[in-house]
Amino acid sequence: MDAALVLEDGTVFPGRSVGAPGVAAGEACFTTAAAGYEQSVTDPSYARQVLTFASPLVGNYGVDEALLESGRVWTEGVAMRRARPQWSAWLAGRGVVALDEVDTRALVRRLREDGAMRCALGTASRDELHARALAQPHLDWPRMLAEPALASPPPAL
Repeated sequence: MDAALVLEDGTVFPGRSVGAPGVAAGEACFTTAAAGYEQSVTDPSYARQVLTFASPLVGNYGVDEALLESGRVWTEGVAMRRARPQWSAWLAGRGVVALDEVDTRALVRRLREDGAMRCALGTASRDELHARALAQPHLDWPRMLAEPALASPPPAL
């Protein structure tokens, strides 16, 4: 299904919806990790962010639940160049709005050069996505760091 990621300055990155239906918004960020994608989306440090995977193919080895960083997905949404079906289904099953066929090289370059930007992604119109990006508050890191990420301590190894 036709979809897009729109940055707060109006730049559009077309893509294809492969996750849950709807719209997600947050601060655009990226990871260059070639593996550990299930760790990334369940890492509380990505809360309120839309995570772009710089790696050209995500989901190569399926989903290993033992590698999760926490018991839930923290990212607001996910953008990828190519996603394997099992990974897309895993994201959709957890309500994560996700796109593939995004020019992630251009998006990562843009974020690296211009810094953090708010964004929205999904199947809504480009105008609605742009409005949703602009409506997002800028991240308040001091306040966010004061919020607990886990309901209880993780089990000892």
